[in-house]
Amino acid sequence: MKLLIALALCGLLGCAVGQDEGALLQRRLSEKTMHKAAIMGTATRSISLVAYTDTILDTTKYEFKCVTADTGCDAPAEGTTVSGAFVKGKSDATGTIEGLDPDTMYDCYVITNDKICGKPFRVQTEPVLYVGGSLLACNIVTRGDRGGDLFVWRAGSQITDCLDISGTIEPVLNNIRPLSIVKRDEQISFTYVDQVKNKYGVQTCILNKGATQIDDCETVLENGDEALFGLQIVETKAYIARPSAKDVLLCTILANGTFSDCAPTGPTGEEYVNLYASTDNIYIVRENVTVCSIEANGSLSRCKLAYNMADRGGAYDIAIQGRMAYITNPGANTVSLCTINLDGSLSNCAPTGVDLKSPETILVQGSTAYITSPFENDIQACSILENGEISYCKSYYTPVLGGVTALAI
Repeated sequence: MKLLIALALCGLLGCAVGQDEGALLQRRLSEKTMHKAAIMGTATRSISLVAYTDTILDTTKYEFKCVTADTGCDAPAEGTTVSGAFVKGKSDATGTIEGLDPDTMYDCYVITNDKICGKPFRVQTEPVLYVGGSLLACNIVTRGDRGGDLFVWRAGSQITDCLDISGTIEPVLNNIRPLSIVKRDEQISFTYVDQVKNKYGVQTCILNKGATQIDDCETVLENGDEALFGLQIVETKAYIARPSAKDVLLCTILANGTFSDCAPTGPTGEEYVNLYASTDNIYIVRENVTVCSIEANGSLSRCKLAYNMADRGGAYDIAIQGRMAYITNPGANTVSLCTINLDGSLSNCAPTGVDLKSPETILVQGSTAYITSPFENDIQACSILENGEISYCKSYYTPVLGGVTALAI
């Protein structure tokens, strides 16, 4: 699987042409180095490096190379390499590196005159982002931690090349609006509403061709006109929020993928909309956050209030990474960052994120938080700082009719 990312490595080449020549270029060109940066996306999903320089040498050989993270510039190259030469004066070069593992972190280097490496640019190929509302598959390009001596990159991701895959199986997905998506192995499952018949259910689809095409879809649960929303799957158990029934539905997933023996479990009395399952607990969201223990048979017990979000603009969705919980607060235009205690409750909740528009769905993956707003086609990709806070948000347009409802990776 490939990922395309264009890296403008600034401040590298002045010190990366040999020891003596490098010192000379550092003095003469420190003010002339081209400070340009761009990230581009393409469906080829390979890593593409772009370097800019302004050299006084007639010819400067270069090589683009990626290695496994933290192994150093002299480590064996992963995937292909690209080599060439810069000419005197302002010059740039591009090269595409293919054959990289989508689950591996890499350090990519520009090596000049066979001697000196610049500072590494850290990248990680990432899986496809699935977007509900329509059913889209979007490529993600990842920005690294830093590149060069003078230009610092912020960690995070950008979304590119969103392809509508909901029409690849007809008429199964006709008029179907996905509401909550779960990806596992080579398939996706999602709750949906049939916008013509006003019927709800769950479908499971097989993914193929780089996880960007649906090859087969089956309705694994039909729920009539009773609304289904948030979906979580833990091994052979599925948990579904039912807002109109004001409960959570527990189903067993049979070997053929069908949802069977569905019955309410856990708390009742609230119009629950979203769920998040961790190792031993499941978090249930509607205005406030409830946490329940998952028993050996999959049932939910010992449910209690994890945190009262009434004074924080209410709660809509939750994502968890490590001991941190991220809860969207649409009424306050923020996300609450909370610490997860040993008993599953939440504490030390504080607002994070700026310029968010009624944030609803949230997905956290690595150093990026993806956030949606109601009736908006945009997804905001925000960097997660070392202290867990959300910052540096940027919006990306997706062609979803009626707004984005769900995210999954």
